[in-house]
Amino acid sequence: MEHALVLLNHLWHFFLLPIAWALLFCLGTQLVFRQRARQAAPWLRRSLLAGAAGCALTLVLLPLNGGNSSVAYYGALLLVLLASEAWQLKIWRA
Repeated sequence: MEHALVLLNHLWHFFLLPIAWALLFCLGTQLVFRQRARQAAPWLRRSLLAGAAGCALTLVLLPLNGGNSSVAYYGALLLVLLASEAWQLKIWRA
């Protein structure tokens, strides 16, 4: 039973958490940068790409941290989501 809970925790961190954060983050940028969001890819596609980048980060950082999440992990996840949205919306051209 303990191994099942550990596996569920890792699946939570690997799939649900980065994608949920990406959905919320992309929704926020959709509302703030309306003009850029209209010119960029659709909202769901941007969210899924940002979530995939977060999943890749999790795949690297969770084993390095021994399966535990930390403040550094959440900070890195936020930076990856920020960089993904900035890249997709091309905010630096504004």
